[in-house]
Parts: sequence; structure tokens; C-alpha cells
Amino acid sequence: MEATTIKTEQWLIDRKKGIGGSDCACILGLNPYKSAYQVWKDKVSDEPEQVEENDAMHFGNVLEDTVAAEYTRRTGRKVMRDNKIRVHKEFPILRGNIDRLIVSTDETPTGVLEIKTTNSFSYKQWENGIPLMYYCQIMHYLSITGLKWAEFALLIDGRTFETLRIERDEEYITRQNQALVAWWNAYVMQLVPPPLTAVEYSFVETKRGASKEADDEMQEIYLELLEAKRAKKTAEEKLEALHDKVKLFLQDSEILTICQQPIITWKAITSNRFDAKEFEKKYPELKQQFTKQSISRRFDTKE
Repeated sequence: MEATTIKTEQWLIDRKKGIGGSDCACILGLNPYKSAYQVWKDKVSDEPEQVEENDAMHFGNVLEDTVAAEYTRRTGRKVMRDNKIRVHKEFPILRGNIDRLIVSTDETPTGVLEIKTTNSFSYKQWENGIPLMYYCQIMHYLSITGLKWAEFALLIDGRTFETLRIERDEEYITRQNQALVAWWNAYVMQLVPPPLTAVEYSFVETKRGASKEADDEMQEIYLELLEAKRAKKTAEEKLEALHDKVKLFLQDSEILTICQQPIITWKAITSNRFDAKEFEKKYPELKQQFTKQSISRRFDTKE
């Protein structure tokens, strides 16, 4: 296991040299927020990777020391910063930086501490164990460090603290390493983009007027699509009719009950909406100044 000291700007450049912990879930298709194609684009670009920090990332960084200190207070285990980019001994393109090292004792060897701040809604995905997008990340860290165990320290809603321990899974690590190295060699080394997902194609600039003849499989899909579209329309019409019947029954009441238990509510809600048309009339220059162009594709099925 080799190590390179992290320097903020240099660290962003070094991330291009290999696959980091946060890249794993994207490459393996386990991250709903970032795809393999986006990772590839970052790696092959000549420009330094741009990491836009949102509030969740900002406060996650701010609270990292607090969560690490709380982990020590609750478990009695000492932790230390590990400001290095760790590099896999056999596969140098596998690398990453860990949040903290858990200091070894006579009873416990050195481990990896991964710190996460989340909210109660997102925490639901942790209730049945470590989510796959974080499982592959922690296994990546155990792979590049050679260590045998790790622990997650979770701060939920800023007021609930939990820890989850995980042991090294050698069989999984071997399979994951093979998949990551194969992806790197096939796409990054060859400068060939990985296949895009349907979501990503929604933002690709089209070749105006270009068409593609449907094959037999696509013709069947088209017929299924029409059938599903008609069924959806029928279901929506039925749903709207049922809603209307309930509204006529309630009249000026807000709550429908069975045995005094609420089953449907129809309450008045006051909301404030931005009047874009009126704003444009009064401040046309400002409207133009704060208007950004974006590309998207509208999907339309013709019968």
C-alpha cells in the first residue's frame, strides 16, 4: 500500500489518475445521483475535476470532526486523520482517501472509520444494513489499505448517533476490483465513453431530423407502450371520477372517516407562487439576466 499526501487542488488532479471510493458505486451502477459516464468524463477531461459543494456536503465536512470525536467518546477507540491518497499495491488505479484510521490496541487491529451525516428520510436505506452504494465504497477502502475491518459512524438529523461494523469480504473485493479495473481499461484507457443510460440521453444534444428505423423488438415495445399509455389514461380517468365522487360527498367537510379514523383529507392549502409573467412584464432585463438555457428532450408517442 503506497500513499500520496493530499493537497486540496492537487488532490482534485490526483483523482483523475484512478478510481476513488466515491467513484465505485457510480461505475457499478449503484449510485442514483451520478453515472459511470459522468465519472468517465471527469477522468478523461483535461480540466481539473469540478466538485460543487452543496449544503449537505458542506455541513458533512464541518461536522466530521464532531462525529469522529463522538465515536471516540462512545466506543473508547482512538482515531487519527489519514490525509493521504491510498494506492492499491497490485492495481495502482484503485485509490482513495479515508476519513479516519481507527488506532489499533492489544485487542483490536487498525481499522477504517467512515463518517456519514444524513437525515431520517435517507436513513431508511440503512435500516436493513449498509446500502450497496456505501458497501462497495467501504470494501474499496479495505482493499486499498489491506485492513480487515471498518466501522461507519452515522449522525442522523444532527441528534441521533449510530455505528455499524463491517468485516472485510475478500471474495467480494476480488470481484469488485476485477470489475473496476476492467472498466478503467475498456473506457478510460481507450478514451471510449461507456454506454449512456436513458436518463443521460435525455440531455444529449440531438442530430436534428435524424431518424432510426424500428427493428422487430422495438416494434413490439412500441405496441406495448401504446397499450400501457391507454391503460394509464383509463386508470387516470377512473381515479379522477372517484375523486370527484368523494369531493361531492364531503362538500365543505375536510376529512372522511371510517369508525372515526381519518381515511381521506381534502384541506385548503395556502401557497405563495412566483408570478413569472408579471415579473417579466415589469423587469424584462432582469428576467433575461437570470435566464439560463438548458437542453432536454421531450418524449412523445404517436398513434
